Amino acid sequence: MVQTRPAPAPAPSPTAAGTADEGVLPVPAADRARFVQALAGAQPPGVAQYLVLHPSARPRAVAAATRAVVDEHQGVGSLTVPLRPDFAARSGGRITVVLVADRSLPLRWTILREAVRPDHRQYEQTVGQRLLRPEPGALQSATVRYVGAAPESLRVEVRDGMRWDAVVAFTD
Repeated sequence: MVQTRPAPAPAPSPTAAGTADEGVLPVPAADRARFVQALAGAQPPGVAQYLVLHPSARPRAVAAATRAVVDEHQGVGSLTVPLRPDFAARSGGRITVVLVADRSLPLRWTILREAVRPDHRQYEQTVGQRLLRPEPGALQSATVRYVGAAPESLRVEVRDGMRWDAVVAFTD
């Protein structure tokens, strides 16, 4: 009797359909420099527009989505920003965060939603969190799946004076 084993699947590679959902997205050095320059000048770096115009740089979860609601937020220093999920996102899905910063310092982002304890007290529930040390201008991406109520805020914790931009996409 001869037994055969299936061949291992090839490793995924970046394509026009998007790149990995965790890590640094493929962006040329000139575009990274432009993002840093915009952040330094307190101007929007246009990351969401960049991802629309450069499909190969999109995170896989965004590229493969049939539904995506995208929002972009800028900040200086630590900040919590409200998110605006659409109606369809309120019963579960994925949330992708693409973050760019003007310098290479540790930062943490946390996706939060309101929840209720069994004793009926409300609290902020962490849906996803990442600790990063991005290179200046690099687009760092991560996708988190959630069930139930959609996340309502993004908290970015950085050193005082650090400028950043975050694109948040709710997808199916």
